[in-house]
Amino acid sequence: MSVLAKLVKQPLTLYVTSSCPFCNNARKLIAANKVESKINVLDDLPDGGASLRRELINETGQRTVPYVFSYGKLIGGFSELKQQPQAFWEQLPKNKI
Repeated sequence: MSVLAKLVKQPLTLYVTSSCPFCNNARKLIAANKVESKINVLDDLPDGGASLRRELINETGQRTVPYVFSYGKLIGGFSELKQQPQAFWEQLPKNKI
């Protein structure tokens, strides 16, 4: 099963690296909007996320992190995420914390 097929039921999923400033900004934006999200840190994976990153590049054509998906659809990176209208944020489930 492809990475994208697994994401269809997830409201908001990110693939990030721990040292990427754009990834950190995306995480802060999500926290500020208080929405549920699944954040996957590529460098925490056994191979440093190399195999998953290759798969993401092959499936999306995007070569940079973060990878931001909403219900299996690629939004893009941090720049595209911050350009989402308020209606986008309002339709996502809120954090239960």
